[in-house]
Amino acid sequence: MKISVCSRPFRPAGPRLELERFGEKTVIHNYGHGGSGWSLSWGCAQETAILARQTGAARFAVLGAGCIGMTTALALLDTGAEVTLYAEDFLPDSRSARATGVWSPSSRIAMEDAIAPDFLARWEGWTRRSHAVHQQMIGLSGDPVEYVPQYNLAGGEAPNVEETRPFLHVHRLVRDLSPSWGAVEGVENPFPGRFVRGGPNLIFNVSEYADRLMRLFLHKGGTMEKRTFPDRAAALALD
Repeated sequence: MKISVCSRPFRPAGPRLELERFGEKTVIHNYGHGGSGWSLSWGCAQETAILARQTGAARFAVLGAGCIGMTTALALLDTGAEVTLYAEDFLPDSRSARATGVWSPSSRIAMEDAIAPDFLARWEGWTRRSHAVHQQMIGLSGDPVEYVPQYNLAGGEAPNVEETRPFLHVHRLVRDLSPSWGAVEGVENPFPGRFVRGGPNLIFNVSEYADRLMRLFLHKGGTMEKRTFPDRAAALALD
């Protein structure tokens, strides 16, 4: 039996999204999204593209071809930029293809005692912008994004596991984005004899979604190159 796992790119302070200069090169950091990469990808990508184009440059290298790299590359292409995507693995082989695929913009996003004063406002902006893009994908061929019914059953013997670290819980700030749930009764209850609450839940068909991102990137004129960067100097050596 083979078990494959990935580590979430978690940062106590939350995702790093900022500009940094190294001599004549400018780097836009966009990483560390915890369990919220697919959910926050478009909002962060749009902010990254704005920061990048404010430098006056028109040619960009994007390092990494997971959900963050792909959406960032697409956001840059939409501004008219020239984009080359560099990665060791491309979708569906990159780590993002192993994600759960549920709308979870606040999943392991940060620690309560480590965030900056403006983090909540930035996170809410990323979330709302990403949600708007995902809504535009509902109904597309292959259902890359869709709502499916989900149920919560009362009772049972599920263990109550308490968190051992102060993770940030902020989903309440965007509660209006999710459809309300209610009691599921009568013939609609798939679990007779149990009290059930349920409602629609936004999910991502990761394989279809990933394929769509790759095809869009190539269709819009992006180029890809398989490459590994052993250190910062190798990345900064790009033209």
